[in-house]
Amino acid sequence: MQKQMHPDATIATGSTTTSTTASNTSNIPAKDVDFLHTVETVATTWATQPTITLLWITQSEFATTAQTYRTVLSQRQSTGGGRSSVTNQLKKPMLWQNLATTV
Repeated sequence: MQKQMHPDATIATGSTTTSTTASNTSNIPAKDVDFLHTVETVATTWATQPTITLLWITQSEFATTAQTYRTVLSQRQSTGGGRSSVTNQLKKPMLWQNLATTV
């Protein structure tokens, strides 16, 4: 009697070469800049493909939202560079003591 093997099994080892572990890759970018790139790619592609329609937003509204997101992200990134000095000032114990005594 001949031994039956899995169709993907190799004759030499009898094991399969394919992996059965699931991949947990997110479709949504984790970083704001990567998300901005995705949003702008969608906006550009949608502008060249007028046959794409959505029920809740038009192509022009999405393009406006994408531009607004770019502006807000740029402002937040430029503000973020100056935040460390503000954060350091808030960490000083004397500032907190002054606030506690005035309340």
